[in-house]
Amino acid sequence: MLLRPFGKRVKHFERVTPHSHWSFNTRQGLVKVHLFGDSGPWVVTSHGWADNSRCFETMIPSLLEQGFRVAAIDHVAHGKSGGKHAHLLAFIEAKEALLAHFKQQEQKVAAIIGHSMGGLAALNLKAEYLQGLKVILIAMPIRMFDLMFVQVERMGISRKMLTLVLERISAQYQTSWQQLQYQHHLHKCADRLFLIHDTDDKFAPIEHIRAVSEQQGTPLYLTQNLGHNKLLRDTGVIRQISSILVGT
Repeated sequence: MLLRPFGKRVKHFERVTPHSHWSFNTRQGLVKVHLFGDSGPWVVTSHGWADNSRCFETMIPSLLEQGFRVAAIDHVAHGKSGGKHAHLLAFIEAKEALLAHFKQQEQKVAAIIGHSMGGLAALNLKAEYLQGLKVILIAMPIRMFDLMFVQVERMGISRKMLTLVLERISAQYQTSWQQLQYQHHLHKCADRLFLIHDTDDKFAPIEHIRAVSEQQGTPLYLTQNLGHNKLLRDTGVIRQISSILVGT
C-alpha cells in the first residue's frame, strides 16, 4: 500500500504533442519518456507522486519557444510507464538513466525541473549528473520523510512499519534512506538551485522550504493561493522559470 501510487495512471497530452518517445527498463519496471522539440539543449521534467508528465503540459510550449527540447518522464507506476510500485529511489534511478543516455549521446542538458517528490529526486542525483545544470524545484517536500511518518501515523500505521519498509527498499539500492534527505545534497548544486513554492501548500509546508532558502541563500520564488499543483500552470511561475533558464 505504501509503495503503490493511486493517481493519474495514464493520460494523453492535449495541448502539445511529443515528437517521439524513449523507453528503458528499471528495477521497478519500464519507464517512458516523452520527447518534445527538434533542437537545442534538453530540459528534463520530473513529476511528483501519483501524478504524470502531463502536469508540465502548460509549461512545455514556453520551454520550446525558448529554444529548448523537453524530456518529460513518466516515472515507473505513473502515466504511461509500466510497473505497479514506486518510491523515491525508483524516481532517482529513472532520472539518472535518462541523463546517462543523454551524456552517452553527447547531448547537452541545460536544466532539471522537478515537482514535489520529483524535486527531491532531482536533488539526490549523483553530482556528475548535476554538474553545470540549473535545478528548479517546485513545491518540493524538502522534509519528505518527516511528513511521511506523520501521515502514516494518521492512517494508524506504526513508525516502525514505515521504517522497516524504508530500510528494505534502501538496502536493495545499497544505500540508507537517511542519506536521501535534502541536507546531504544541497552542496552539489548550491549556486544553481532555484526554489518555487506556494505559501498555501498543504502537502509541503512553506516554513520548511523557507528555512532552507534563508540558511543556504537559495533563491525562492513565492506564489499565493495556488497550493501544491496549480502553480505548475501559473503564468507567473512559467515566466519565472523562463527567466531562470535564460539567466535574467
